[in-house]
Amino acid sequence: AMSMLVSPYALSATDFRIYRNEELGFEVTYPTIWEINKLSKEPVFALKNKDSSKLGVFSISVANLRFDEQQLWNTVVTDKGRSLVEQAKARFGEAVIRSAGETKLSGHRAYRTELRYVIQNLDLDFPMISVQVVCIHNRRVYLINFESPEFSYGDNKRAFQSIVHSFNFRGK
Repeated sequence: AMSMLVSPYALSATDFRIYRNEELGFEVTYPTIWEINKLSKEPVFALKNKDSSKLGVFSISVANLRFDEQQLWNTVVTDKGRSLVEQAKARFGEAVIRSAGETKLSGHRAYRTELRYVIQNLDLDFPMISVQVVCIHNRRVYLINFESPEFSYGDNKRAFQSIVHSFNFRGK
């Protein structure tokens, strides 16, 4: 099983904010160097790095589970991120899985996929890293997504790991 390596984020406790969504049953703590990214209704929660030299985005989407939990889980595990790669290839032409495997989210079974894809714009290739964590809890599917240019991935990855590590299910 793959585990999420979480390094302590070098900030004081006052350098973090808490986002809590009682209706959807979760809370997360994020560094203040990241700010809420005002989007439409989906995803439920989104952040972006305030430092424009370290472009990065983080989001949490939640959907009600409309069919069998075990069936969905089997599909996620069997797929091993291949459908994410196909979606990325359809959009960007080039995509590979860097890693994929089971992990934990707030102590619950989850699946993590890390992709590398390239955005091609005019004559520039812009390598990107995308990490997705999917978890099923209380008949809801939680999808955490993180994207960063490869050049700032190291810095952004520490924030992402800190945010994921702080994720807590609330309520039932």
